[in-house]
Amino acid sequence: MATFINQLVWWLFFTSPFSFIYAADALSRTDAPSEDVALQSAAALLASLLIAVGTLYWRKRALVTPIQAGEIDLSIPEDQGRAFTPYVLNIVLSAAVAVFGIALTLRSSVSGYAYAFGVASMILMYVHRPNAPDLEPPESGKHSDLG
Repeated sequence: MATFINQLVWWLFFTSPFSFIYAADALSRTDAPSEDVALQSAAALLASLLIAVGTLYWRKRALVTPIQAGEIDLSIPEDQGRAFTPYVLNIVLSAAVAVFGIALTLRSSVSGYAYAFGVASMILMYVHRPNAPDLEPPESGKHSDLG
């Protein structure tokens, strides 16, 4: 799973929360926060948790289990293509968590939202990294029973 393209895509999205945090600090308003920020932050937190749980579940179902079972052979270009779509979708959804933080920061002028959601996004993206051990094909265990 750790092809050059997958690594490149991951690094581009992994570093995106830094730009979100920088932009939130630079653009945050100085006026009083909106009254409905508490409700919005709760909704953003709930959406972020749903994204995290959903991407972890889908990652296991669409990538980890087929790779470990040998249903996806990453040395075959067609199988690499089959694995690329769920991989990229997980990364994009993980980056969306940071977008919630910047939106809340711009709405409330509290930069802590951007930091918290940005860090959460980066942790989630770290789990989805292309060189994660569970995304590597299993070692052939057939020879281990012989000796």
